[in-house]
Amino acid sequence: MMIQRKKKITYNNSRLSTLYNMILSLDFEKNREMIIIYKYKCYSRYVTKLIEGNITLEKKKELYKLMNDILSSLNPVEYAIVYQTSISDLLRTNPDLVKNIQELTQKLPDSVKRDFFIQFNLQMSALSM
Repeated sequence: MMIQRKKKITYNNSRLSTLYNMILSLDFEKNREMIIIYKYKCYSRYVTKLIEGNITLEKKKELYKLMNDILSSLNPVEYAIVYQTSISDLLRTNPDLVKNIQELTQKLPDSVKRDFFIQFNLQMSALSM
């Protein structure tokens, strides 16, 4: 007879272990890059699983602080990427952003830049119609 619990079965693999270790390292730059790559929804799911796990209260506080620090340090372009908002909405509210778009994206990882520029160009062409 099998005893069932209300806990989900989870599988830890090397990819998840690596992600969790990177998050728990509390390295600002690594975690900042991760939140840009994985977006807010996915990254916060990983953080939530860690917080619900067996880590100390102090570590939980540090994780919350790190996440808040990262989110407050995002520039408008990174914010649009992380929260998956429309670039055109940002451009309407901040017309000077068009002038600064290239310098703002210099710090992004190459994979994110490619995806961002494809999305940005599509939305810019939609705005000009």
